Parts: sequence; structure tokens; C-alpha cells
Amino acid sequence: MTISLKEIWRDRRRDRKRAYTKTARFLIIVFRILYSALLIVSLFIGNLYINLLVVCIGLILILSDIKLFVARFAVWVKELKNRNFKAMKGSRVTIKTEIYNRFMFTYPVCKMYIDIDEGIVLPKEYDRMLVFGLKSFSHNIFKYALHCPYRGQYTVGADTIHVWDDLGIRYRRKRFKGKITLTVYPEIFLLRDFDDVKRKEEEQLGLMARDSTDYSDSIEIREYQEQDSMRTIHWKATSRLNKLMSKKYYATQSSRLCIFFDNSLPLFKSQSLSRFEIVDKLSEACASVCNFFVGLRIPYNFMYAQGDEIEVAYCDNEADFDGVYYLLASLPFNADNIESHSSLSEFVARADNIRSVVYIFTANITERLLYSIKELNHFGFKVAMVYVADDGLDLVMAEKAKELCHKFMTINVKDDTQESLEAF
Repeated sequence: MTISLKEIWRDRRRDRKRAYTKTARFLIIVFRILYSALLIVSLFIGNLYINLLVVCIGLILILSDIKLFVARFAVWVKELKNRNFKAMKGSRVTIKTEIYNRFMFTYPVCKMYIDIDEGIVLPKEYDRMLVFGLKSFSHNIFKYALHCPYRGQYTVGADTIHVWDDLGIRYRRKRFKGKITLTVYPEIFLLRDFDDVKRKEEEQLGLMARDSTDYSDSIEIREYQEQDSMRTIHWKATSRLNKLMSKKYYATQSSRLCIFFDNSLPLFKSQSLSRFEIVDKLSEACASVCNFFVGLRIPYNFMYAQGDEIEVAYCDNEADFDGVYYLLASLPFNADNIESHSSLSEFVARADNIRSVVYIFTANITERLLYSIKELNHFGFKVAMVYVADDGLDLVMAEKAKELCHKFMTINVKDDTQESLEAF
């Protein structure tokens, strides 16, 4: 991309307006006009005093240029060693920038811009452009706090300093590695129960206590029959023997749950609430349920969309949950992920040892997703959906999904997440 001289001049003019007050800019313009007039007069009038004045002003300009050239080596910014920050939703993160002036020259006007992605809030007491001066042989520390109201992964900070000359004519750009990657994690609510899972697990543990024999690895593989569900197909044996083979477990102690986190971007019909609030509520709900299953030591497959493909993360313990929690904080929401709705049912059916219930967390119900739910029902799965919405979203699709799902709940962004999930 080429930039015209007109655009460069306009940007430099805007920079000067930001760096100086109106009075300072007016005095600089007057000084330039007077110096130009004196320079012209000195060419035609051989007055000693006028020539001396022109020489003095010329020396000032030369000194200003020398100072600006030295700033290239004198001004030094300490690089950030750790540029990956983590924060919880609602907290504040303080970023520190250290700037050194290692020479005897002073620079009265320097400015540093703070770039912030949408979703991060800079408090009112801070400005996105910081104007300051550098004294000779000085060490300056600048701190600014960032408020993190929503989950997500953001790039924030400053990576450029403009050091201006004394006359506001030119500046030296100093680049440094000052931007950080800030990952804001969603809030986790400690659930007492969800979908009666705790009660069911206690009953299952009671049955296991009465029968101490572990049949978790006992499996029967036989030829597929018409009365068998398609979810019992053993795909590895089918590909090896070149005919449909069915599997049957004698016990289900080692079976896993299936959680699909739909990170596709919903379409908003109103701007009453930003997409950040809906995405934030959806991430909180899913993170709370995932943490609930980890507390009960129930393994699960965490599935999410990556473009038109579905990726899976296996969670068996608290260490695995850290990876799932990071995904819930950093996964981007975009329209491309909607392609994964078509491949959801096939992906779940191919997975080994999945329980009969599939949990779907979504804020974007589409026709493709409804069709996948129909296929999951045909394969013998029961679909439980948690749908996050606000008053501006279309609830017609939610009614269609409610008819297809074994269990369905709509959580409004204004509702209490913990109470809603425990009532599921």
C-alpha cells in the first residue's frame, strides 16, 4: 500500500496538533514567518545586526536538528520480557513502560500512543495519547491501567514514541516492543448441580460399589444389525474388515460426556447489547459446566469450531481443564465458524465411547445446526442445549430447537448464570 505525500503531511500536521497547544503552535508559526522574512531581508540589506540575528536563529535550527539526530541513540525504551498477560473478567491490568534518556540533551515534547482493541476499556483518568518531556540523563516510568470487562484475547499497549524537536518541525519515531497479548478469562460459577448429573453419578457410584468388577475395558465387536443404533458402529473395525461392525460395552464407567461450544457469531437485530456481552455470558455458562464436570471427575470431550472444521480437546482432570479454560477465554467468534454446524453430528457419531447426552452451548441457532440435531436424535443421542440470547435476537429458531432437543434452556444476558444453570 502506497502513501501519498499529501497523506504524510496531513498525518504530521495532526501529530503536531496533538503534541502542542494552540498557543505554542501559533508562536511556532510566527517564529517561522519572522525567520523567513529576516533571511530574505539579510540577502538585500547588509545590516550587521540583521545578519547576526539570522545566524543566531540558524544556529538554533541546527542545534535542534542535532538534538533530534542524537535522540535516535539517546532515547531508549526497556523491552517487556513477558508480553503474555492473564486476567480475570472485571479486573484491572497495569502496564509499565520505562523510558531512558541517556544523553545531556532535553526533549520537551514526546508523545506515546496507547493502542487498545475493542473490548478493553481505558479508564477516564488516562488518555490514549501520553505527552511528556524527557530531561537529560533521566529514567522515566509510565504506568497505565486497563479495565477488562469482557472475556477474550486482546492486543494492547504502545510500541511507538515520537520525539519532537524544539520547534515542532520534525520528529524522530522510536519503535519498541511494548504491546502485550492480554487474555481475559470468563468468570466461573460453582454449581451445586446441573441436569441432575450429580444425582445420577451418585447412583452410578452406588451400583459400582455393589459390583467391584471393572468391566470398563470389556467390549463386544460384532457385525452391524438393523436394530443397532448408528452410534454403536465401530469405525476402526469397519475400515479394517470392509464391512459395518457394531460395538457394545458391558459397562459405562469410562464413557465420556460431549460438550460442543459453538463459537460462531450470531446476527444481531438490534444494538441494545454488544456482542461482547452475549459471548461473555455464553463463555461463563460453558466454563461453569465444564468445571462442574471436572469436580465430579467426569471426563468429557470439549468440541469447538475452527472455521468449517470441528476440533476436540479431551478433559480428564484439572490439568486438562486449564487447556479448556484457555480455549474458552481465547477462542474467536466469527461468521466462518458457522460451517461447523453441518459436520457436528458426523463428528460426534464417529467419536468412541460417548454417552447418550450431547450438551450444546450456543448463541447462534441456524438451520444447519437444527439439521445436525435431527441427525443426532436419529443416531440415538439426546441433545441438551443452553441458548444465550437477548431481546434483540430472533427467538423463532429457538422455538424450533426446543422441539428437537431433549432439554432446552434460554439464558438472557440479564439473567443470573448460576441460578439458570442449576435449574436446568
